[in-house]
Amino acid sequence: MANYFTVPAVRSYLAVLTIAIPGLALADTSYTGPSGGNWGDAANWNNGVPSTSGWAEVKHGGTVVIDSSTTATSASLYLGNDSTVNQTGGTYTTSGGFEFGIGDDGSGKSGTYNISGGVLSIGNSFLIVGNSAGATGNLNVTGTGVVNTNTSGLILGRDATNSVGHLTVGGGGQVNANSISTFGGVGSGGTGTILLNTGGTLTVNQNIGQNNGSLTLTFDGGTLKAGGSDGNFVQAGMTVVLGANGGIVDTNGFDTGIQSAVTGSGSLTKVGGDQLKLGGAISTYTGNTIVNAGVFTIEESGGLTFDINASGVNNMLTGNGTGNLNLFGSFTFDLSGAAASGSWTIVNTAGFSGAANYGANFSVTGFTQTSAGVWQSGNYTFDQSTGVLSAVPEPSTWVMITCGLAGLMVFRRRLGRA
Repeated sequence: MANYFTVPAVRSYLAVLTIAIPGLALADTSYTGPSGGNWGDAANWNNGVPSTSGWAEVKHGGTVVIDSSTTATSASLYLGNDSTVNQTGGTYTTSGGFEFGIGDDGSGKSGTYNISGGVLSIGNSFLIVGNSAGATGNLNVTGTGVVNTNTSGLILGRDATNSVGHLTVGGGGQVNANSISTFGGVGSGGTGTILLNTGGTLTVNQNIGQNNGSLTLTFDGGTLKAGGSDGNFVQAGMTVVLGANGGIVDTNGFDTGIQSAVTGSGSLTKVGGDQLKLGGAISTYTGNTIVNAGVFTIEESGGLTFDINASGVNNMLTGNGTGNLNLFGSFTFDLSGAAASGSWTIVNTAGFSGAANYGANFSVTGFTQTSAGVWQSGNYTFDQSTGVLSAVPEPSTWVMITCGLAGLMVFRRRLGRA
């Protein structure tokens, strides 16, 4: 008979119980001071400043400040009722408790944690943004602010009943997480969003996924960095968007995979050693794919769409990578706005020390392979050896053009005689 009561199994079970019952116990101490008061002032708490073994509650509807003079601690935190913690410096370290819950009250209430300086370290607890039904949690990390939750996971939207969690990282801010997900242990899971703005870095050791909930990852100039190898680093079914400022994926020496379709108008830039794999879906972003280090692979289950316009106007695969391009999946050419003649560089390997390797099952959607490495649809031809899509007008088109030119010449001669 299988033994289901191993130590890991019991720990997992206790963890589920822990996060399934937010606010199960009363707080050891609650903030009762003025809006804008300092965390470290004992007079601002009804039972003294939170300790490493105490559960803290901030639900006064105002702000609390943690600055460079503050060394904050608690076992857990419950932040809600439209209250905000502003950390501009110092440290806040949790010793491990039920949870660090941001957005802990329902009925349309919110909780917000802004960190622009200092370090927030979550020890052996779940960091939950959007912790209870009907609540919204916001975690905003900018400047020199650093959030570490490397031991346990970061959950965005814990409860199925309109629970929402927002994580925004930008302007130099850093978040280091073991994993990120919505939580499916209560109902069908909540709703989470991740926004990576320019200058922000999110490092994840395991993976990002929507555990029965809904999770959107949006890049707008920020960086997603791998902290370990996982072919499902960004799991299937998520919404992944590249904003106008694009996004950076730093594989950081790890074998990393994105298994959701990537959409949007921005470019995807791959940096760091080892491999980034796109699989599981056809990505339709209209920016370039820029490979500046390591290997970029389109798996057989994945593909890229290219937006073809006037001659020479299109998105492409390019960069200055030191590895190869492994093109095992499919290309799709959106020809709805394409010129009838011209050429478009799709795969530009000029800056690569490696080569473009096309797999045996590589294909071009809607095109027929007419010879080795050559694909054709109507007057459009894609050649794997050059990485160029070209279009030559149909013969009937040339006849019309020739007749038109001949007619123009006759017309000019008659004008000259007149």
